[in-house]
Amino acid sequence: MPGRLFGVLTILTGLLLANHLWAAPNLSVQAKGAALKGLNLYPTVTLENLIPGETTQVEIYADDKLIDRQELAVGEHELKVEGIRLDTGKHILSVRSEGASAENVLRVLPGWLSLLPPLIAIALALWVKDVIVSLSLGVFVGALALTGWNPFAAFSMFIVEFIVKALTDADHASIILFSMLLGGMVGVVSKNGGTLGIVERVAPYATTSRRAQIASWLMGMLIFFDDYANTLIVGNTMRPITDRLRVSREKLAYIVDSTAAPVSSIFPITTWIGFEVGLIAAGFAALDIPYNAYNTFLASIVYRFYPIFCLVMVFAVGWFGRDVGAMLKAEQRAHQTGAVLAAATTTAEPRVEEIV
Repeated sequence: MPGRLFGVLTILTGLLLANHLWAAPNLSVQAKGAALKGLNLYPTVTLENLIPGETTQVEIYADDKLIDRQELAVGEHELKVEGIRLDTGKHILSVRSEGASAENVLRVLPGWLSLLPPLIAIALALWVKDVIVSLSLGVFVGALALTGWNPFAAFSMFIVEFIVKALTDADHASIILFSMLLGGMVGVVSKNGGTLGIVERVAPYATTSRRAQIASWLMGMLIFFDDYANTLIVGNTMRPITDRLRVSREKLAYIVDSTAAPVSSIFPITTWIGFEVGLIAAGFAALDIPYNAYNTFLASIVYRFYPIFCLVMVFAVGWFGRDVGAMLKAEQRAHQTGAVLAAATTTAEPRVEEIV
């Protein structure tokens, strides 16, 4: 009796294994919404129902025309299909392997359409002076293009694919938390009189508009470890001094912004360095170059002309007082009337005479 039972179990096991071996692979293909004309395709292919370690040949078709053939194992694969030139419009992207097949719709967009979202965001930012609204509308226009100009599908993609995923990204979340915690700490220090103490130390030296601007630039150079910290600390600390000396808020914003990021990008010990060195190391690994990433970063500092010239320009503008365009008008307004902010934004802001 035990021998018969063992024989039956052996036969059943063999039948199940044979069924698994003879079964066709389970395929699925996903195209990323749309692709730009003239660029490579990046379809995602999921392959199941294979023995671990086994591979099978997968053929990729566009409108029933073979465009690529790759040997794949079980799992999800993002493929790169080069040298394919599809016309704008809808195409049927399909994958086939050993009798199994799957297909999806791929929309090919003209290349110039990729410029539309950033152009709309920049134009709207200059018009309404609201960066968040402008960037959001630019992203929404991009989602419209990806979803075939369907506003409901675009709104869903805008929320789920772009907003939610951006907020749940580990790097993005760390920046948001860092900014919130740093901003809260700056607020606590300010309420406890720390900012006032710095102002009292700096005030005897910053007795003129020129000295206030140079002091703002110097503080920005000293707080080099992070651009967010630089902006929060220098902006909040120097604002009372520059307001008292009739330096426009526009000028202070220029000094702070044009010092924070440039100084963080060229100093050898900042929060930027880990990310930059990681990018350099990844590039070296991809190209199989046996160089040290950090040493390469250090060697590149002298060639970072934009941040270096930016820091020099901020000092020169503050020292010589050479303003042009809208900045000149803002400085003239602050010096002549004491209004450090433009009329549209001074509803809750005191004038310089009230501060003094």
